[in-house]
Amino acid sequence: MNTIKLVCNECGSEYEPNINPTLCIKCNEPLNLKIENKDLNYDKKLPGIYKYIPTNLFNKKIIKSLGEGDTPIVKINSVIFKLDYLNPTGSFKDRGAAIATEKAYEFGYKEVVEDSSGNAAASITNYSKLYGLNPHIFMPKDAPINKKKYIKLLGGRLHLENDRGSAFKSAISYAKEKNYYYIGHLINPFFNIGLESIAHELVYQIEYIDNIIVPLGSGGLYLGIYNGFKKLIELDRIDYMPRLHAIEVEGYIRLKEIRSSTRMSKLGDGVRVPGPPRKQEILNAIQDSNGYTEWVNDEEIALALKDLIKYGFIVEPTSAVAYAGYKKLVSKGVLDKSDNTIIVLTGNGLKMINELIKILNKV
Repeated sequence: MNTIKLVCNECGSEYEPNINPTLCIKCNEPLNLKIENKDLNYDKKLPGIYKYIPTNLFNKKIIKSLGEGDTPIVKINSVIFKLDYLNPTGSFKDRGAAIATEKAYEFGYKEVVEDSSGNAAASITNYSKLYGLNPHIFMPKDAPINKKKYIKLLGGRLHLENDRGSAFKSAISYAKEKNYYYIGHLINPFFNIGLESIAHELVYQIEYIDNIIVPLGSGGLYLGIYNGFKKLIELDRIDYMPRLHAIEVEGYIRLKEIRSSTRMSKLGDGVRVPGPPRKQEILNAIQDSNGYTEWVNDEEIALALKDLIKYGFIVEPTSAVAYAGYKKLVSKGVLDKSDNTIIVLTGNGLKMINELIKILNKV
């Protein structure tokens, strides 16, 4: 671990990897992992995502895998879907939670703090219990009821806040006050490193990728995929960067300039987060990948959700955000149907089946 540092992209300050919370003391900006190319060693004998994570970022003797990662792809109507909602707790967040909780345990913490509207909370709670950690989960009061029940079932200690922004601020303050490890996926760099595994899997599954489309809230998934491809390029395993497109929801648009006022989305609960903590990193990644930003409203999400369920993908509305964005980008001529386009389906709809029934009954 002595070769790994956390670094602030804003001022260049470096910190030991166990700093808590993972914010720059000078700038209050999220920190990123600093790891040299010579240290990028991988062990293909390890399970799931661990095959794609540099081995000096975790302790092979203590990892506890539930089979996260290695999710399938399915091609329907010229679109390739990455079924990341088939991870153990029904979300791509398991990739980040697996790494982040292992680090919390390795650093010697007994209590961890997360803020989430649902999926990340479920992931952190489940993996925390694997390592014998006590998870404190800050959630907005209007988070889907079944997700709150799911977290209680897994043993998470719920702290309900008025909205998503309040949950984030309260979680940070609580972690500092109690000296509990802030494992929150909005800023924790070890969580983000787990998300890079998607890029590694995709290059094994598909010969060439033109576009990847993801829903964007905190931006962790977007940056994880981007950074994963950057590493693959640096390692000379591929010689191209796919175009990475970010889809936001109405009322929570931070990347795309709009002139008219908009309603606040009710369906995209998974991406209704405060302004992305790593906004400049996201903007840089969009520019570098020649990506595009788009936003969708609840009517477009509902129609996309209806299509996905018809295809056999029982996903939550946030997953439909990416597909709704794809249809919009095709209609605008930004994308071509003949492209090899990946849409990442992020969350399982079985956690909110009652909500799905209500949504589809109105379409």
